[in-house]
Amino acid sequence: GSAAVAAARRRDEGLLSALGSLASTLVVAPGHPEQGPFFLVQGLLNAVREYPWTGDNRGRAYCLLLSMLAAMAQQKLQPLLRAILPAVESNDVLYAGDP
Repeated sequence: GSAAVAAARRRDEGLLSALGSLASTLVVAPGHPEQGPFFLVQGLLNAVREYPWTGDNRGRAYCLLLSMLAAMAQQKLQPLLRAILPAVESNDVLYAGDP
């Protein structure tokens, strides 16, 4: 009934919040050393695709991931991240020149 729908919406809201936090973390986190820079991103995309979202929440989840990918592509972001997090080697350092 309506209680189940409300519970599913609350669950989705919590998952969207967690997804946004995880996506933000992945912007600065290095990729998998053997599987490549987008291994975790691909896993997250697969999870979003397979999860039974309610209403338009699947689209909202994809928008969060799109924002993450856009942030990862920013050339000006990488030097800033290196200044803020000098101990974390980002993907552009780890995989530079990797085919």
